[in-house]
Amino acid sequence: MFSDHSNGTGTDSLLVAYDPQNLWVHCTWTGEYTYEGIIAGLEACLALLVEHHCAHMLSDIRHLIGLWDTLVDWFVVDWCPRARAQGVTCIAIVVSPESLVAQSARAAQQSMGPDTRPEVRLFLSNIEAEAWLRQRQEEALL
Repeated sequence: MFSDHSNGTGTDSLLVAYDPQNLWVHCTWTGEYTYEGIIAGLEACLALLVEHHCAHMLSDIRHLIGLWDTLVDWFVVDWCPRARAQGVTCIAIVVSPESLVAQSARAAQQSMGPDTRPEVRLFLSNIEAEAWLRQRQEEALL
């Protein structure tokens, strides 16, 4: 399952796909989004997680533009509890280290605390994020 969520202007794109080989949902964000656009995109990610009974999500936000501090509370208080209730346990977020959106992702991660589910981790590459998700999948089988 693959879907493209964009505003049609070419300024943003969200590619959401279920990865059957790795058993996770992979989201790739590009461009500049409105507050409502980010919410709609995360809702699309959650819908695919639920549809495929996925516990893991890989979200690549390296090419997302902006500071999204206004979304941190919504993500932590609204989206994450709903994701947890649907069985989502791990979210790997790939960031560019100095970007504004990485600052927002760090703020969300810090707001959640170390024992909160889903567990959110930030990475600088897809390779690192995928390795962490695979490790979490293996640990879940033990």
